[in-house]
Amino acid sequence: MGSVSSPLSSLELAAIDDELAVRHQAELDARPRLRGRIHAAAALLSVAALVWLVAAAVTPRATFAAWVYGLSAIACYATSAIYHVFARTPTARRRWRQADHAMIYVLIAGTATPLCLLAANGLWRWVSFGVIWVGAGVGIVLKVVGMERFRVIGGVLYIGLGWTGLALVPQFWDRPRLLALVIVAGLTYTLGAVLFAIGRPNPIPKWYGYHEVWHTLGVVAGGVFFVAILPLVQAG
Repeated sequence: MGSVSSPLSSLELAAIDDELAVRHQAELDARPRLRGRIHAAAALLSVAALVWLVAAAVTPRATFAAWVYGLSAIACYATSAIYHVFARTPTARRRWRQADHAMIYVLIAGTATPLCLLAANGLWRWVSFGVIWVGAGVGIVLKVVGMERFRVIGGVLYIGLGWTGLALVPQFWDRPRLLALVIVAGLTYTLGAVLFAIGRPNPIPKWYGYHEVWHTLGVVAGGVFFVAILPLVQAG
């Protein structure tokens, strides 16, 4: 008869836990030093942007759109900063990673809100607003209930949800500046997502890697969207 292996002792289990903890800490320490710091700065800038937008709003609808847009940016960037900078234990990182990925949908829908409510007309205004937030809700549920299981679907939904704004293009023909800015921002964000997916470029691994390139391009796209949205809020 074959021998039956004895269960691991408490000392052996403790040694395994210690080894995993050391390995986990080493992985964290090996990340580029700017990981999460770009989004931390973006969160602070988003607070200032929210104050600016709300002060500039001239109608209740514009005020509502400004709050939704500004709060979604703050929530997304702050969540990302917490996950990448402050979450250290495996459990904390798993939970904050889910929140980080879910918040991307919130930012997409929040950014689209002023475009839907202030630039679109008639039925398109409310249809586009509803579709973008329903899509964001679906994405959030996918990240909460099965982040790894629906990874590909979630990634496709990021890009697809972001480009649903194409349906609003006919509404923007008489606003060439707005149309150009939205296209530039969308292309910038999409480029960042593609580079993140392939893991390149990785310019300065110890400080600024491919993940930071993705964060930078996302923030740049956010800045372009702000330039596009501010006049809409000011016009109401």
